Amino acid sequence: MGCGSFRVLRKNSKTQNSQGLKPCVFVKKNLANVRSLYDLGEVLGYGSFGHVISAVHKISGAPRAIKLLPLSRLSTRKSQRKLLSEVDILRSLDHPNIVRVYEFFQDDKYLYIVMEQCAGGELLDEILQKNSFHESLAAFYMKQLLSAVAYCHSLRIVHRDLKPENLLLSDKTAEATLKVIDFGTSVLLDSEQKLRRKQGTVHYLAPEVLTGGYTEMCDVWSCGVILYVLLSGKMPFPGSDLEAAEAIVKGKYDLQGTEWESVSSEAKTLVTLMLQSNPMERISAQDALNHYWVQHQSSIRLRRGRTITLLDNLATFRAGNRLQRAVLAFVASQLLSSEEARELAVAFRSLDQSGSGKISQKDLIQASQRAGYSLSESAVGDILTHVDNDQSGFIDYSEFLMAAGDRAKLLSKERLEMAFSAFDIDGNGRISSEELRRMLEFDQAEADSAWKEVLACVDQNGDGEVDLREFKEMMIKYF
Repeated sequence: MGCGSFRVLRKNSKTQNSQGLKPCVFVKKNLANVRSLYDLGEVLGYGSFGHVISAVHKISGAPRAIKLLPLSRLSTRKSQRKLLSEVDILRSLDHPNIVRVYEFFQDDKYLYIVMEQCAGGELLDEILQKNSFHESLAAFYMKQLLSAVAYCHSLRIVHRDLKPENLLLSDKTAEATLKVIDFGTSVLLDSEQKLRRKQGTVHYLAPEVLTGGYTEMCDVWSCGVILYVLLSGKMPFPGSDLEAAEAIVKGKYDLQGTEWESVSSEAKTLVTLMLQSNPMERISAQDALNHYWVQHQSSIRLRRGRTITLLDNLATFRAGNRLQRAVLAFVASQLLSSEEARELAVAFRSLDQSGSGKISQKDLIQASQRAGYSLSESAVGDILTHVDNDQSGFIDYSEFLMAAGDRAKLLSKERLEMAFSAFDIDGNGRISSEELRRMLEFDQAEADSAWKEVLACVDQNGDGEVDLREFKEMMIKYF
């Protein structure tokens, strides 16, 4: 099977139009050889279907992680679709606590998924190092995990293999962002469907996965096991796989022992709500996220000056024409440095006090009040008007990355040239209407409309295309 054997299973492109430009439109199959664009490094770990290596993007110098999925496993069309489902699911997700995917490649041996690299390592290593966590730190990580899981469940996506090894930390700082990885066993759940196939790691499996049909509530059980481990440093269902499976089916675990003596009753209550054997009685991911113990143990506070800068950036954001919006979205989703991404992720979480994975009008007002910053309700409304491109009523993570960062850094000369090269698909030094349509997955009518808008602002020499000089001047006008 050579290059071109696969295509990503895309959603209807009309849902990804300029009024709701999502980062997934930039996650494409690159026809180049992966080694021509990335320096490949050492193995970082092994996942459900392949292994992950470190890499460096040659042009930007950005660190990346690349998952290699062997094509030798793909003897049938069904297995091909199963393997590609991880790409489809990852490219559809837009959440600060879910690993970001950038692009993918294919050669005769592998499908390569290029993702962000998380330099902080596995949460499992933190558990082994600390043995057990103080409650505030446990809640700090659980809030992020439950936010990601609740977000996935709102989209009917079931992860099916949540465990500490699949939870990475963005860096080694105290405010590191937790990232859920390895969606190789994930599935999109139909509204009337129950899953039957046993997937995951035995010690984290819900009883219904072992005994019969199950739904997204299996992920909540896995989160309950993770919380138990964070608080106690022990597994709730120890022993061999067989011994653990028997105990899981019986729902047999305890909250006794010296390791539990200093744990609060609120934390213990949440553990029991998540480890209910009957999934109908188990707390949902969203309700677990909203639980008193999670919400009151884990808030992030930025210094006042940083909060004011963020609010100023959001308040002065203006996206301009559709090509300008697309370029901003591309740079924010594809070209941020690790440090910029880390700082903006922490900032996002500080504004998103509930951990919902999106910023509401209420969040903005409360942030301004905490900072002693005069931001009226009408000003907040203006922020949503200009930043909330898909008109959801909230600022999504990708929208925040585009609007909240330092614009001089966001649109540096080097980044503008990289963005131009990405949009200039045929490499002839000019961007055409057809290239804009292909890049943004527009239909023809929308591409024509967007291009007329662009040319009216940009095309100084009247050739019907946008060259690099015109492109840079267009983006400079954004300021």
